Amino acid sequence: MVVSICVSHFPPPPPGAERRRHERIDVLAQVELEFGDAVVVAAVDNISLGGAFLAHPDEDVAVGERVRVHLAAGAVETLQEAKVVRVSRGTHAGFAVSWVGPTARTYAVIERLMRSAPETKPETKPETKPEIKAPTKPDPKPARGSKRKRQRQRQPVKSIPG
Repeated sequence: MVVSICVSHFPPPPPGAERRRHERIDVLAQVELEFGDAVVVAAVDNISLGGAFLAHPDEDVAVGERVRVHLAAGAVETLQEAKVVRVSRGTHAGFAVSWVGPTARTYAVIERLMRSAPETKPETKPETKPEIKAPTKPDPKPARGSKRKRQRQRQPVKSIPG
């Protein structure tokens, strides 16, 4: 009897850890979504080269179901098959899809959508830089005032023996 054991050098990620392979970007876009006999418009909450989260309150979508997503960015568009991998109900209703066999055209549309996404930066206090003052040169003219002040400002002249 031969028993084979696979040992990983890395422990599995903790529950709830980020397992996505692709960076996801929040976008402002809409897609046409085909599932079953229905065609609906859904808002894209975020998108990546691996999939997207589509905000739509449809109760009929189930994990594992195949859908077709019509993606467009400018004049470039494509119809991409996807698989529902997560369904969210309640205040943030929608479902996450994973692209099935994405084509180069799909990647081109997704990359255009990602580039057009508004940049979101974490809110921080404005950075204040210390004020740098240019070095000041001494005034070549003596300050107005008493004769004594002017004498203190003059440099003594060295005499050259002759």
